[in-house]
Amino acid sequence: ESDYSQPLETPGVASYELSGEAAYVVNAYGLSTNSWIYRFRSPEGAKGFNVNTYTLSETGEWVETGIGGLFFDEPQPEGGFSGVFTLVREKDGSLSLHILSDGASYDVSTEPVELGSYVASSIRTADYAPAELGEAVTVWFGCYTSGDALDDYQFEDLYKPEKLKEMDFAQYVSVEFTSESEA
Repeated sequence: ESDYSQPLETPGVASYELSGEAAYVVNAYGLSTNSWIYRFRSPEGAKGFNVNTYTLSETGEWVETGIGGLFFDEPQPEGGFSGVFTLVREKDGSLSLHILSDGASYDVSTEPVELGSYVASSIRTADYAPAELGEAVTVWFGCYTSGDALDDYQFEDLYKPEKLKEMDFAQYVSVEFTSESEA
């Protein structure tokens, strides 16, 4: 069994699996189906960890709705910086993001989404996704409909907006390690 309290050894992003007791506590708060925890390690030379959100427009184009991230004035020590971040899908359809890295933290939320009653489906990144400086890594993808059911979706469907045309709302989240000290 892996020790998930330890940071990643190589640059990338990975889902953070909770122990039985921690999973019980998260479930007690009602967050087990609408929250995700990730751990990360930056590549060498990174000064920032940027998180972006995108929504699918009525024309079938992905539109960046932004969020932000953590940024440092100088590249971090050899081996890069590491930390955890959480993503919570709130009842109003907004996303809340919390990042913690080497003593620094960042919290922000997206705007609420007017969906009324809806069915939601989401997927998150696999156990580990490698990351390189300046390259985005998709970590979460969510679809919403006012209908009765949803199809199963995969990350590849992000590049097939026509497959998502039946959705009332679709969004995804990506992360990127940057050599810039601001977004």
